[in-house]
Amino acid sequence: MTDIFPYQFSQLKVDEDYPKNIVDNWGGWPESWLIEPGVTRLDAALHHPNGKFYFFRGSEYCRYDPKRRTMDDDYPRNIVDVWTGWPSSWINDDGETRVDAAFYSGSKRKVYFFKGDEYIRYAPGVGVDDDYPKITANEFNGWHLMNVGSAKCAVSTGSRDVVFMGQGRWAGYRMGHGNDGGGIMPQSPDGWPTGTQWDNPDAGLDSTKWGRCYIFKGSQYLRLSQD
Repeated sequence: MTDIFPYQFSQLKVDEDYPKNIVDNWGGWPESWLIEPGVTRLDAALHHPNGKFYFFRGSEYCRYDPKRRTMDDDYPRNIVDVWTGWPSSWINDDGETRVDAAFYSGSKRKVYFFKGDEYIRYAPGVGVDDDYPKITANEFNGWHLMNVGSAKCAVSTGSRDVVFMGQGRWAGYRMGHGNDGGGIMPQSPDGWPTGTQWDNPDAGLDSTKWGRCYIFKGSQYLRLSQD
């Protein structure tokens, strides 16, 4: 499996003919997630160790099979009903929740979810770890140096590495180490769309098997690849 390390994020290149419309290119999008015909948006996304892609919007999530290039049946589902041990402080009076960003860490074998200034750590097949949520800035070493604000877009770029985006910036982070460089959007990577729309993406998704990652904003997405 090819790893894209954070210090190489600036060397990635936006593929030609992007951005593209999400609904037009990701098969089986649920109608209940359409804001209007052909239009959707995301809150978060992650590449799960089971090989599936997970998309989150509001209180629900969908599971996408990249081999079949379509959503799995019987989705969307309610986050709280399926992700065991979801913290009560993250659930509103209507029994619903949401997430701002998510990624899977191969070195920790955990899924990390972010909401506001907090995060939780989830063990696949088990549930949310004890003593969560925690304050992101207190637990992620050097968080204040990254200047990305609260986590709104996170992309796992290797077994120990993740890129956070926000406030017009991207920042690399190495699990167990801390801040590992960064830059201003859209100076990097090459081909990033001009204008302010893409300065603060909604969600990110890695596909390191192919040396790619996907960045989502509004109804569109980018595909980034290694040269």
